[in-house]
Amino acid sequence: MAAASHYYGSVTWRVMNNRVMWVAGFRSLYLQGLHPRVMRASWQNSSFTDPQEAWGRLFRTRMFVLTRSYGTTAEAERAGRAPCTSPGLRTK
Repeated sequence: MAAASHYYGSVTWRVMNNRVMWVAGFRSLYLQGLHPRVMRASWQNSSFTDPQEAWGRLFRTRMFVLTRSYGTTAEAERAGRAPCTSPGLRTK
């Protein structure tokens, strides 16, 4: 990820650099994951039960958020256009 010095100090950078974002991120995952419809859809449509796939998905999500928050405009746009690589979420 290239340094985007012209965005340094922006609201996005200040919020995302705050340690409470880790807590907020995990909290949102718990709230989303405990919803009955989300649990059913996850069970039916993803391979979250495979530890390697679960860690891979977490890593890809982390990289997406970091790129969208700290990357250049071109990097953020490229990340938004990237195809889904999760085997459990591909269209058949």
